[in-house]
Amino acid sequence: THIVSPIDGKTGPILIQPGNVIPAASATAQPLVSITQVQPIKVSFMLPQNGLAQIQNQFNQHRLVAIVPIAGAEGGAEKAPVDFVSNAVSASTGTIELRADFPNSDMRLVPGQTVTVGATINQIPGAIIVPRDAVNLGPDNSFVLVVGKDGKAYSKTVKVLNDDGVNDAIQGDVKPG
Repeated sequence: THIVSPIDGKTGPILIQPGNVIPAASATAQPLVSITQVQPIKVSFMLPQNGLAQIQNQFNQHRLVAIVPIAGAEGGAEKAPVDFVSNAVSASTGTIELRADFPNSDMRLVPGQTVTVGATINQIPGAIIVPRDAVNLGPDNSFVLVVGKDGKAYSKTVKVLNDDGVNDAIQGDVKPG
């Protein structure tokens, strides 16, 4: 007989060989073969909840893009719009699940593969990035200590534009270096 899959995909190993007895559909029936869809391929990833407001804002504006760098491949990375943001933050990890469908036209992504996924949540042109520990909270504002040409430390008021938990993007009377 001729059996046609309802989806395009890649077959796994054939599980039934010629000569095997195949029972009628039952709870113990074994599949003939498994077929996995590879074009497009869905990638699921988690982001920390501290960026949730920005994630939702970018998603609602249809501007949230997932990026998967492909090591050693010409073209460098696959990009796809995020099409799903979960409705709940994981209590155990403090992260939220996102998903994107990648065209996978050159078959560089494989189902079950572990990949690094990036997403540009917020771009702040010209922002100065400092370690989070460099930003201090005063009674009226945030500030950083800047070493002057005379070797003395001076307090400079800054505004924190973004805090990713490791680094802060700041704005104020400070210069890189």
